[in-house]
Amino acid sequence: MKTVPFGTAGTQVPNIVAGMMRIAGDSDEQIRELYTAAREAGIDFFDHADLYGFNHPGGGTHLCERRFAEALRLSPSEREQITLQTKTGIVDEPWCYDQSYEHIVSSAEESLRALDTDYLDVLLLHRPDALVEPRRSPAPSTTWNRPARSVRSGSPTTRPGRSTCSGRR
Repeated sequence: MKTVPFGTAGTQVPNIVAGMMRIAGDSDEQIRELYTAAREAGIDFFDHADLYGFNHPGGGTHLCERRFAEALRLSPSEREQITLQTKTGIVDEPWCYDQSYEHIVSSAEESLRALDTDYLDVLLLHRPDALVEPRRSPAPSTTWNRPARSVRSGSPTTRPGRSTCSGRR
């Protein structure tokens, strides 16, 4: 499997990522089959977002993340062998963008719970605000840490971001 450079630490990741956007209605067995097929093909990078599955009947935010964790129940050593990426910054009800520090941290904490992991390898802003200067907004991966929970790479903002949601910053 061809790899590409990722981040500034010289990490290499597969040039193909397994997207988990459509697993909300899949059975545990189907999710395990998808995961196994990806791993056998050399893919160890799995993409999620807090919104994936929100419009599925009985869904809500973080549904696909929860389904992934419930179906796989990865051991700590299995978890270390894969890269988990998730995204945040869009609110579903009412539909708006919230890239404030508070929303990012809250959503990332919920992603950690939903994915049943102590860390996220990558946290991205879903459709980032074009008006925020990129050189000023990304924070080092160590900016946001909670006891036993962290983000290894990503761009949580270091100052309050913008929100298009009424009643939010």
